[in-house]
Amino acid sequence: MLSFCHHLGILTTDKSSLVSFYTQKMGFKLEQEKEAPQDLASLVFGLPCKIHISKLRLENAVLEIITPERKLKKKVGTKFGYNHWGLAVRNKEEFCRKLKSKGVPVLEYRIEGRALFFVKDPEGNIIEIYEG
Repeated sequence: MLSFCHHLGILTTDKSSLVSFYTQKMGFKLEQEKEAPQDLASLVFGLPCKIHISKLRLENAVLEIITPERKLKKKVGTKFGYNHWGLAVRNKEEFCRKLKSKGVPVLEYRIEGRALFFVKDPEGNIIEIYEG
């Protein structure tokens, strides 16, 4: 089985500072900007609003800088800093079936004809199961 860490997500309220640091200081390139809907942000990250995602790449290393749509005044059940990491497997649906058969809760979210799968480790760290 092919397994590797695909990407790292960092939750922040200061997108411009992080994007500037990683692109200007660390050599990452801004590859994509996108928004995710509030129901996905709530399900996976515990956030009460849409999120903005800036995808940065340095060769095979990928970072997702995740920024809530609005400033949050209080803690909302999640933390800032490292947020989740992506585990790439050959077949994410089969892999998630195996996880479920072992009693691991799998969060599934369908968007634009594709499925996103997330699990949490015993400490609550989020792992996105990615096919690649």
